[in-house]
Amino acid sequence: ELRRTDHSMAAIEVALARPGREPGRIAPLLAMKLDAVEAGFGIDMLRLAASAVEPLAPRQHKGGLEAEAEARARLGAGGGDAFDALLGRLGARVGLERLIRLQPADSHIPEKAAIRAAAAFTRPAENWPAPPAPRPMVLFDPEPVQVTGARPPERIRWRRRWHDIAHAGGPERIAPEWWLDDPAWRSGPRDYWRVETGDGTRLWLFEARGGEMPGGWFVHGLFG
Repeated sequence: ELRRTDHSMAAIEVALARPGREPGRIAPLLAMKLDAVEAGFGIDMLRLAASAVEPLAPRQHKGGLEAEAEARARLGAGGGDAFDALLGRLGARVGLERLIRLQPADSHIPEKAAIRAAAAFTRPAENWPAPPAPRPMVLFDPEPVQVTGARPPERIRWRRRWHDIAHAGGPERIAPEWWLDDPAWRSGPRDYWRVETGDGTRLWLFEARGGEMPGGWFVHGLFG
C-alpha cells in the first residue's frame, strides 16, 4: 500500500510461485508494478502486508552436495528455485493464473488427453501415458475438407487450397466415449491418418464414420 500526501492510497499486489520471504525475490516483483502507480504530490508511507501465507520450511546453508543437487534441479523437470523465481516474475506481469502446464487425463479422446493446471501450484507430470500413435504438436477444432480418391484420399482441399497427398500412415480408429454425450463426437468413430502433402505439410486427417450425425473428412491437427 502506498499512502500519498493527500491521504489517498494506491495498492499493488504480487504473488510468489512458491512460499518465500527473501527480499531479493519479492522486491523485483514489486518494482515491476511501480510504473503503474500515480504518485501524485508524493508518497508519505509504504505498508507491506501478506494477505495469503503458507508454511515455509526451514532451509540450511547449502554445502557442496546441496548446491550440486540444486544445479541438477534447475536442469531437470520443474527447474528448481530458478524456475520458481521465473514463474513469479512472469506472474507479476500477466497473472499467475494465466501460467499453465498440462497434466495427463484419463481419456483416449485426443482433445481430452490432458487438462490445464496452474503452473505455480503443480509440478511437471511424470510418466505420461504413451499414445498408440504419434500425436500432432498443434491440435485445433476439426476443420472440414473436400477429398478426392479412396482411403486415404489422394487430394484434399483445406483452407481454400488443394493439397496432393504424398505419404499417408494409418488408419488409427478412435471411438467416442459411450458414457458421455459429447456433441463433437456424434458423427461416430473416427479413422485418423497421418498425411504429408506435396509441399511437406504434415497433417492429422480423420474420416468420421457416421453416427447420429453424418460423417466426412476433417483436419484435426498439424505436426511440427
